[in-house]
Amino acid sequence: MSGPKILYGILNWGLGHATRSSVVIQELINMGCRVEVGCSGVGLEWLKRRFPDLVFHELPDPGITYQNPGGSFSLAILRQALNLQRWLAADQKWIKKYIQMHGLPDGIISDHRPAFQISKIPSALIAHQLTLPIPFWMAPANALHDWYLSSFDELWLPDHPDERLSGQLSKTRLPKKYLGYLSAMPVDVSVADLPKMPLWIISGPEPLRSHWENTMTTKLNEKYGPFRVVRGTSKSAQVDFPTNWEVVDLASPLQLSPFLKAATWVFCRAGYSTLMDLRLHGKPALLDPTPGQPEQERLAMDLNGKFGWFDFRDKGFVESSKLQSPEPATGSDGSILKSVLRAWLSRDA
Repeated sequence: MSGPKILYGILNWGLGHATRSSVVIQELINMGCRVEVGCSGVGLEWLKRRFPDLVFHELPDPGITYQNPGGSFSLAILRQALNLQRWLAADQKWIKKYIQMHGLPDGIISDHRPAFQISKIPSALIAHQLTLPIPFWMAPANALHDWYLSSFDELWLPDHPDERLSGQLSKTRLPKKYLGYLSAMPVDVSVADLPKMPLWIISGPEPLRSHWENTMTTKLNEKYGPFRVVRGTSKSAQVDFPTNWEVVDLASPLQLSPFLKAATWVFCRAGYSTLMDLRLHGKPALLDPTPGQPEQERLAMDLNGKFGWFDFRDKGFVESSKLQSPEPATGSDGSILKSVLRAWLSRDA
């Protein structure tokens, strides 16, 4: 293959960045690009399963953790500011070493890795969070964030201009382009032989993912009965799931898509990539944002009562009868993404 070589770096923070980037990666492959992918942890594991023939690289991990399940995300970031700075510097060092060993790529795409770029090489950053939802006393962090964003040639927002799920999170003074909704799960799948039941998607960063799994299993079973469960990990569960539950570890998009289509409703985090999946499939949901993660807390609050979604913190265990399916989103057939990629790839042609 002699197409342009694209170096694509993805943040490992849950699975959302990996799943949404898989849509972009597939489109780049369809356009004849040679894509090399960098990530870490469970995101890298998932991407290797999705694209077994691609070249992969292990990228530095940010190493950000929560101090406790209910801890403040802002305080956690502040305490670990040195780790963040080391991670940003490590990304820059990694790219320079990559170029020394493999030569210049024709372009660099970063999914929420603010330092994953280098001057004189066309670059684009994919992010739905262009303004950090942090307290006013941390305002300098947003100024620094803007500085990193401005170092990319283009900012790509995975959102639809007519609905703007990202809301206040995507406000920025910097120019941006919409990509439409990015979902790795095809909508038109057959579920003729799949029983309909609620779906619980247990995703997000550890240790909160496991804590959520351990504390909510019994409560959900007592309130709603049988569930179909997709765990965002390949590690063994610490809790015994009810015998009448169907449990799948680290499902591929082809596995998860029929599960989502057959779901009567969904219990999930308020991760942005999950919201895009729900919107395209037209599924009602009970959103339980990751505790102390202001991005998800803001999304759940702003979208409470919209698209058949409820904020679990506000509404609690909503009766199943109130979880009614909304009309699926329209106009996200991939045409917006194709147009943006073609323009970016041809900029120096």
